[in-house]
Amino acid sequence: MVDRFTPKSAQRAAEWLDSTTKPTWTKSHPVAVSLVALLLAHNAEEHPWIVTHNTLAQSCACSLTHIKDEIEELEAKGWLTKTGVKGEVKGFSLIDAADGYSKHLGNPETQITPDAKEFASWYRSVQKQNWSEVSKRNKREASKKTLEQGRQLNAARILQHAGSLARAKAMATYAIDSPKYRKRALQTPYNLQIVLAQKSFIDEFESGVPAKPAEPPRLKPLSQTAIALARMFGKMPHIPRLETLREQAFKLRHDSQASADDRSHADAELAKHARMMGLENTNLEEQ
Repeated sequence: MVDRFTPKSAQRAAEWLDSTTKPTWTKSHPVAVSLVALLLAHNAEEHPWIVTHNTLAQSCACSLTHIKDEIEELEAKGWLTKTGVKGEVKGFSLIDAADGYSKHLGNPETQITPDAKEFASWYRSVQKQNWSEVSKRNKREASKKTLEQGRQLNAARILQHAGSLARAKAMATYAIDSPKYRKRALQTPYNLQIVLAQKSFIDEFESGVPAKPAEPPRLKPLSQTAIALARMFGKMPHIPRLETLREQAFKLRHDSQASADDRSHADAELAKHARMMGLENTNLEEQ
């Protein structure tokens, strides 16, 4: 996901910095004030901003220890939540507590209506039906109640763009059924919002041309590097068994009916055989 400043997000950040009604505790936490402005500018109300503590410290011109303390302060106030992504990379989201940051801003143009909540719930059920195609990070975020506000806000924006709940569902269904948009449309309401706003998508949807069914995924050939190493190690007779295990693991990975245990077992058997052949650190798929 690419994080972008937008006119609206930049305006919200400036409004926060200019606000004269900020809570009194912020007077002794100027870095926290800057951090909230950064998060607003990066649309962290709508989706997590993926960033490291080091980048935040540099952006706020403070030490790493200081930025971590300010993050903890905002978390304690109920203004901020973070999720682990990979290593030092985190996803930071702004949330509203009883005395949340939005109380000190003007009313946003987009309001969360009952229809928006219904669309967010409907979208979540569609996600669940296609759970195997949702990334691990987005699966974790989908289960976090603290991020529900952002999901509903994005749903409200989708309804605002579509004009009605029925049309929003029709557009989302079209995007999810289309091989061209399916992968991104299934990830988060924020990603779906981006898809539905694309001119190419709107033109396709308005034309009434039905989306072509998605082609079944295909297993990529065994990489030439793996073949060369197998030849060097004298393991060529084990290639057919390796290919069989690759195919079994691939099929289970793309079978929505397969259990997590079956997938894990197939992946473990493949890894075990690759290790026996000396290919444990080798990419088995042709890029």
